[in-house]
Amino acid sequence: MSRVALQALACGALAASALAQAPRMGGEMSHVLVSLYQQRVYISLERPDEVPLTMRNYQERYSGSAGVLDRSGYNAQFGWLANGFISLPSDAAMWIEPLDQTPELRTFEQGTFAPIFGTAGSSSLWEWDGSMVHNWYSAFAIGDYTATYRVFVGELDGSPYPGFTGGEITLGWTYPTGGLGSTGGMFADVRATRQIPAPGRVARDRGGRGRGRATPAIERARAPNNH
Repeated sequence: MSRVALQALACGALAASALAQAPRMGGEMSHVLVSLYQQRVYISLERPDEVPLTMRNYQERYSGSAGVLDRSGYNAQFGWLANGFISLPSDAAMWIEPLDQTPELRTFEQGTFAPIFGTAGSSSLWEWDGSMVHNWYSAFAIGDYTATYRVFVGELDGSPYPGFTGGEITLGWTYPTGGLGSTGGMFADVRATRQIPAPGRVARDRGGRGRGRATPAIERARAPNNH
């Protein structure tokens, strides 16, 4: 085989390897819209008719912490998104926890790929800063998966904050037989996409948490200055 042909094959192998560096979202973004009105949390789905979403196994291997998705069907289309400006007391935070979920469902945080929602012994409580975030939902076995989440205003330690009422939402996925495919772009493409505008005021940029998310739309009231 000629040197040119060998170089072409090598370049092709490198390109294929590069494509597997970033997991695929699985399709268009589908947001879980969260709002807070008169101390009550309201939740709705942006595209309810598309549920359940499809998990796919692309038979790719991913580098670094993204390797937790190897050999599994997964999907990251669901994204938590503040439906307007959310203002909290200075000593409060927004929390999300699963009330009920298929035991084999695994969830990993966008950006860090850290296990959340009880996956791999992690805490069932997950603090959400109000920015648009698409976590990774994954499973190894063919079948249907659901998770019912409670979103609530809580103390900084995760306990419910007095006077606030939480909201609930159920999400669903299916991992079909032969669930292979190439639907959807790489997640890197989504990171470059601007956040879909939501009604209400936009919070000023507080710096986020360094996870490559959009500007948070949750802002805590400033503590009173007693000096």
